[in-house]
Amino acid sequence: GGQERELVGTTGDDRLMGWMPGGGNVLFYSDRELTRGIWRISVADGSPVGPPELLRPDIWQLLPIGFAGDKYFYAVITEASQVHTASLDIDAGRVVTTSTPVADPSQGTSKSGAWSPDGRQLAYLWRGHGDPAWKLAVRSLGGGDTQITGLPFGEVTRLEWVPDSRTMMVFGSQGSREGLFRFDLRSGQAAPVLAGADVPGELRLHASFSPDGMTLYFAREVPAGSDTWKLVARDLERGTEREILDLERSSALASGWDLHIAASPDGRMLALAKQEPESRTFQISVLPTSGGAALEIHRTPNAFKGSSVFCWTPDGQHLLFRGVDDDGNMDLLVIPSDGGEVRRISGVPGFWGFNLHPDGRRFTFDQGGSTKGEIWVIENLP
Repeated sequence: GGQERELVGTTGDDRLMGWMPGGGNVLFYSDRELTRGIWRISVADGSPVGPPELLRPDIWQLLPIGFAGDKYFYAVITEASQVHTASLDIDAGRVVTTSTPVADPSQGTSKSGAWSPDGRQLAYLWRGHGDPAWKLAVRSLGGGDTQITGLPFGEVTRLEWVPDSRTMMVFGSQGSREGLFRFDLRSGQAAPVLAGADVPGELRLHASFSPDGMTLYFAREVPAGSDTWKLVARDLERGTEREILDLERSSALASGWDLHIAASPDGRMLALAKQEPESRTFQISVLPTSGGAALEIHRTPNAFKGSSVFCWTPDGQHLLFRGVDDDGNMDLLVIPSDGGEVRRISGVPGFWGFNLHPDGRRFTFDQGGSTKGEIWVIENLP
């Protein structure tokens, strides 16, 4: 019932470790003075006494657990899920480099890598161990520090670059609003592009931007609640929509949620990957962005529901997708965009979060797995 008092006030990252035995001192973990370490501050009558004192420098990761007697226990993360990068050779049909994580797994976890349109930057979501929210990390391929920016979103499900390579399109939620937001990397400001009644269900999966970033292609239930789906193009500047294809009545495409859309690099064609809900037959079709009949270029009974890979190669000549071979193994497959032989690309280590670089070789993927760590103890703290 008393007054709240500030013990430590800085702009740094300070984490409470707990009261030391005896109750006269508080330990905290901080990155002040260009090092991460353990600090102590004396407390009397609920107020700080004197400046903080550095007890142990150069402890670069620490998740507080607490005291047991005069020993302090803490956790250290040794493995965590990360965005990885690697390179593939589509003509040779194989991955040609060992995958590497974009960040130190001991410091945090990352996901949802996205190359900028100019190929010079890689954006991904990053969260330090113990941090409550995801942040946006942008790393320059030319070297230098990684830019970490706090996001004004409660949830982020997908990142897309705008062609200027200075703005991100974010699929997520801000307060009570869920939808598509334009996020300025320089100002840190977010503005809604699609929100409220304009937001179709599962937008994060069933949507693709035109190369100029001015048009969004997605499936919409028209009218709402009718179970009749249409492929539409929305002009993001004017807020107008036009129908491209009736998904319910098309002989090549049936309605259903497992639909993925990819606009070609020149903006003239759309590719649609569709899972038949009953037969589980997987099919790929292409059609002009201006509208018209959809041409089926691939169909197979071996499908994997919820395909996480579906994109064009930068030259527009091929499509990459995830499929299942005759033995039931999951593969990265490539097919000519006008139809033809399907080829396998061997050695792809992961499929979730797959994003192809504009050079057509480098790619990112989310490497999952459980977080692993160790328990450490500090003895004889002064």
